[in-house]
Amino acid sequence: IMGCIPVARPQDTAIKMPDSETIRVNGNIIYGNNTSFTSQLKIKDKIRLRGNPEQLVVKKIVSDTELVIEQVCGDELKEMNDSKWDLLHYVNQSNVYDGVYEALRMGQCFGIFPEGGSHDRPDLLPLKVGVAVIAFGLIEKHNIAVPIVPIGLNYYNGHRFRGRAVVEFGPPIRISPELYELYKKDKREAYKE
Repeated sequence: IMGCIPVARPQDTAIKMPDSETIRVNGNIIYGNNTSFTSQLKIKDKIRLRGNPEQLVVKKIVSDTELVIEQVCGDELKEMNDSKWDLLHYVNQSNVYDGVYEALRMGQCFGIFPEGGSHDRPDLLPLKVGVAVIAFGLIEKHNIAVPIVPIGLNYYNGHRFRGRAVVEFGPPIRISPELYELYKKDKREAYKE
């Protein structure tokens, strides 16, 4: 497509594991039943319990039936014993970011549609971390600070063909020198800001 930078997402190529393979979560440990974690998974792959959208990132593979995930899971996942699961292989997005940095370095602009869905809230959803990664990375790699302009699309009778839409632009968000200094010390904390 004209001028697009393709993005691969792990959820687009999710693999449904056989129903005979089940897992259970205990804190940041996942135990498998009839699993072969050492041959199925790699570090940074993600696991998703069916019926739950949360993606659990693999930190360490201990054995065919035990692994450690990056985050500690809440009680709702602990209650899902012997769950069927999907495997989402890690996708290295460096080519995407390189393409974005080059486009911005050349003076182009681009749009991101991170929500991928509709909602009926009267405000924008929080920005995804990829927007911050791009903004900080462009300063780091090319010393170029670009504004982030939030845009909202409001549809009236959106389910109807040629329904009316209103495009609203929010005030530009800029990376301050203080925030960039925080980024150099603690990227994750800066991304949250």
